[in-house]
Amino acid sequence: MSAADAERVAEQLRAEAEAPRAGGPSVMSSLFADTIELSHVPPLPADGPITADLLRAISAADMTAVSGGLLDPVAEKATITVEGSSIRIRSSFRGSLATGKPIKVDNDVLIEVREGKIVALQGHRDEESWAQWFEVLEAGNFDPPAEWVARGGHTPAGFRGGRRG
Repeated sequence: MSAADAERVAEQLRAEAEAPRAGGPSVMSSLFADTIELSHVPPLPADGPITADLLRAISAADMTAVSGGLLDPVAEKATITVEGSSIRIRSSFRGSLATGKPIKVDNDVLIEVREGKIVALQGHRDEESWAQWFEVLEAGNFDPPAEWVARGGHTPAGFRGGRRG
């Protein structure tokens, strides 16, 4: 992907970040290629090629759990930058669990686009953000798709065991 292509996609993502969305697929998920190379830093067991449909399903399950697990969630404005031919999205959200524990999760995602489609996603989180992310998912009764669990994706049992996968 050229830097000009990356800038065009980044502009679409920035426009979505500026305007609230009322249902329907996100701009990002509408740009997924049929298969996306998913990776995390540090690595997770479920990293590797993933179908767009499964990535959309796991993302929806994540967001449903966040909505159910956090009281008064607040998403901070994302920063979207072009880095050569890649796009970096830095974002965070905060709120509190029903126990009153404050939560803040920082996200840093690097995406690669080819021919107008997202072909790779690399997620970065520090250990504290991972720990709090899993607390939120568990509090929100995270219900992952069976295919996600079969490939080693995160599950509530993994949260309690202190594992990221």
